[in-house]
Amino acid sequence: MGKYRGYEVYDGILKSYIDGITSGDVKVDHYWLPEGMGGELSYACVRKLNEPYIVSSAIKAEKEGYDGFVLGCYLDPALHAVREAANIPAVSLGLASMVMVSLLNVKFAIITSPRRAAARIHQQIKMYGFEGLNPIVKGLDFDVATVVEALERPEILLEGFESASEEAVREGARVIIPGCGILEAVCIKERLWEISGVPILSSIASSIKLVEALIKLKTAGLKLDRKLYCPPPKKILEDVRRAYESYGVEV
Repeated sequence: MGKYRGYEVYDGILKSYIDGITSGDVKVDHYWLPEGMGGELSYACVRKLNEPYIVSSAIKAEKEGYDGFVLGCYLDPALHAVREAANIPAVSLGLASMVMVSLLNVKFAIITSPRRAAARIHQQIKMYGFEGLNPIVKGLDFDVATVVEALERPEILLEGFESASEEAVREGARVIIPGCGILEAVCIKERLWEISGVPILSSIASSIKLVEALIKLKTAGLKLDRKLYCPPPKKILEDVRRAYESYGVEV
């Protein structure tokens, strides 16, 4: 994600939480897109404008020796492109949480914000093949600025989140997933682990643990299908990068 006012609070919550769920031999570094990027990724055009920076970050991570890459947005922008461009395991919050909950084979609910993000999440569910679990998707009427503010004033968000979650439980959900990394950070900060006896699944923990597993499975021979994720020749990537630079955009 891109830096925004209040990102230091989110950064601190993430670092503390990730340190608590990883073993001593795992090191996780958290990087941000350029200031001003990220933000309202519920808009398709904004996601597209962010994607060159995300792909460039994945390429850089591989060059710097990282073993895996986690894309820290629930709406999974540029995931396919990242897997084409970098030869290291890459996952994202949305995909990882749905993979994990599918192992339980139960009806689940994703509570997201803002409301328009729900349309993108429905696309992800269909794309990943999880429609058969009849998931519930509910959107909250909060913009990104309000969700960020809730990191320091959780009461402005949690009532709506809990109400939507309780409604989903009445509709049959057996797992609740916060469909936004910042929204989940609010839950983590407030130690909110369940709603009406139904557990809250962490997309952050899911993504870290899934990429760890993929890294280990890679050493056992599991690799990406390079016919599906076909990497472009390096010259093409360099030509595209130079084209961006000619417009004063560094990627």
